[in-house]
Amino acid sequence: MEKSCVSIWVGYVEEEDSFYAYTRIEFDDDDNYVCVFAKDFQIDRDDIDEDFIEVYWKRENLSPADLLEGCSYYDSMKDVVAKIQDGNKTYNCFVLFYDYEYTGPVCECPSGLSYLGVFEYEK
Repeated sequence: MEKSCVSIWVGYVEEEDSFYAYTRIEFDDDDNYVCVFAKDFQIDRDDIDEDFIEVYWKRENLSPADLLEGCSYYDSMKDVVAKIQDGNKTYNCFVLFYDYEYTGPVCECPSGLSYLGVFEYEK
């Protein structure tokens, strides 16, 4: 099996609509790339493939491993993600960029999302 990487952000966003509006990738009338999430984390459109992004919001707060359950390739990365301990923090949303190794600023944005890390997964 081929190993690849996925960059993961997790967070807590109270309103589902706000989360999806924040992570939505759109193009304006001049075909310019518009995504507040990507702008906040300084992610260049040319570095990602919109077809390999997963975003999800849940009602309940969960550990990173429980939050990601059900995402693509979960079984191949769950053990590594489960080892992440950031106190007793829980989250209700995530953004996954497959086949992208994020190297930008590691910070928590006002949106409530923070970069969890880059992890290997098997296709």
